[in-house]
Amino acid sequence: MRYSSIAKWQYWTAIVLLVVLSIHLLFRILPGSYDKSLEYNQVRENYSNNLYIVTLIVLLFVALFHAFNGLRVILYEFSPRLGRIATPVILALGIIFAILGLLTMAGIYIFP
Repeated sequence: MRYSSIAKWQYWTAIVLLVVLSIHLLFRILPGSYDKSLEYNQVRENYSNNLYIVTLIVLLFVALFHAFNGLRVILYEFSPRLGRIATPVILALGIIFAILGLLTMAGIYIFP
């Protein structure tokens, strides 16, 4: 992929992150206070809302893509050889973190 298209992906994911984070924060503000939004019943109510679940999933994937793609770009600029070597490692880490995030959203905790 050419650098300009990689940079465009970074810009677009940053914009999507701003929008999705705003929606996520609205779910924290709407219950009345931040402290109330962390109460057990409020968290259960949020997780029963499909819009909130979709927001969390989009947030997870966009944030992971933005972070790991940014790391890959930094490594590639440091050394193209290092960037090519790191790409499969970064891809594997991204998949692992995505799975861990989805399991956590589902309430399945691997690490007690």
